[in-house]
Amino acid sequence: MIIRKRREIIQKAGLLIFSTILSLVVVELYLRVTTVRPEMKVGTTRTPKARLYGWAPVPDSMNTFLNPDTGEKRKVRINSQGWKDVDHTFDKPDGIVRILFLGDSFTFGMVPLEDLYTRRVEQKLTERGVTGVEVISMGVGSWGTDQELEALRIEGVKYDPDVVIYQFTENDLWNNMQPQKGIPLKRRIFLNKPFRYELREGKLARIDRRSDIIPEPHACDRWFRDFLLKSYVVYYLNLIRTSVLSGSAQMREMQHAINPNGSYKPDDGSPHHEKRWALLEALILEMRSVASKAGAKLVVFSDSGDEGLRIWNLNKGRIQNDGTTDYVMWKGEKYRVDTKRPMKELTRLCQRHLIPLINPVRTYERYRNDPHTNARGNDMMAEDIVDFLLSWDYFQRLLTSRYKPVPDMTDAE
Repeated sequence: MIIRKRREIIQKAGLLIFSTILSLVVVELYLRVTTVRPEMKVGTTRTPKARLYGWAPVPDSMNTFLNPDTGEKRKVRINSQGWKDVDHTFDKPDGIVRILFLGDSFTFGMVPLEDLYTRRVEQKLTERGVTGVEVISMGVGSWGTDQELEALRIEGVKYDPDVVIYQFTENDLWNNMQPQKGIPLKRRIFLNKPFRYELREGKLARIDRRSDIIPEPHACDRWFRDFLLKSYVVYYLNLIRTSVLSGSAQMREMQHAINPNGSYKPDDGSPHHEKRWALLEALILEMRSVASKAGAKLVVFSDSGDEGLRIWNLNKGRIQNDGTTDYVMWKGEKYRVDTKRPMKELTRLCQRHLIPLINPVRTYERYRNDPHTNARGNDMMAEDIVDFLLSWDYFQRLLTSRYKPVPDMTDAE
């Protein structure tokens, strides 16, 4: 009797488990067919390049681009060297001027390849009658200036560039400080960085972190993690959990507003803020040194500080305007913010060291549901860059020389 009851309990439990798994599979398939979940590819930690930089796209792979506003899906090919770009040879053809872009998710792009600002720069130069210019793009989501410096040193110089353009975003200030204690769970990818840079007695020091990196999990564990990351059921359950946890008005306020103590705080002289900018400054100077040794000129371009980002923040309620100034409500208090602050700091940095800087003159339009630039925003970025290049004496001498050594008349250009 006892044995029979035990067998019935086991059978019912097995049936319950089976029906639960089957239901989850059906719901998963239904969600995949009927809904679209946002995704931003930052690459993977399981590719040879990840050993160099922490994470990177897989060479010769296909990525799915998802339009955050329309839900339209497009396939985007990663080239043979592991970048979202057309293929390029390391050997530079005679008579070609090469421009190398380094950046994060804005250079990787939340648009199809043909709409990416780096591709549009080359096209727009051709449209304006400038031929023989090849644009190479090396951008990966969530990379900091430090990883872009490593990519320039290890791979970028192999392309023999004439101009290196570093794309700055204000979150570079945070990314360059990683990894550190208290990293949010969704940002744990930073723990895989095999190095970090620090300022020691005013000098830039590279710290090898390979011994600190957590070993790759077992194949079964890895498969399970990948499944959870890609699962639509898990994604929507997490959305529900987040919505429940953010029930209080103050919690909603803090989630959607910009932290007033961050990079938008006006006239902030805090040591922590200055430490971030000091590290960025040292990394940019090292980037310039590496580019110079390779015979290239460094230029800085910023997608932060343009009116498009401010408009997006206003539309999302992350900042507010009282008719005279921008502000945020944080923990029940009103704080003034300056969305142009990162650009002002960057301008002072570049002026101090006579580094050419491309200011955001036009408005870089963002997606409604994502702060990254859409196709029109990328087009405006390209317009600003092309305007700068065509008004830059050094670039004009490059085009004229085709390819005798160009005299570096002055760093002020």
